[in-house]
Amino acid sequence: DFDLNCYSKGLFDEYSKVTQTVKLSCDKSILTTVTALFKVADMKFIGEDRYEVTFDTEISEEFLSWLFVNHSAVKIISPKVLTEAMANAAKSIYISYI
Repeated sequence: DFDLNCYSKGLFDEYSKVTQTVKLSCDKSILTTVTALFKVADMKFIGEDRYEVTFDTEISEEFLSWLFVNHSAVKIISPKVLTEAMANAAKSIYISYI
């Protein structure tokens, strides 16, 4: 028997309380949100409508949720553990609706 709650809990517990340096490519439309939520260590504009931002954060369920909500405006550049966590979370959501 597949227990989705147990599976999901394992996904997030593996990453929680581990601070990672995160680098994102973001749409200019969420610039204010990003700078308000995260202590930005570095920011570089890449064109008129996008910028790259670097900050330290825990890879948590809350952070992954924020990335899901803003998926059309944010692309993960690094770390690989964050892209893997997002992929696993997306699979978990997909499984719950098939």
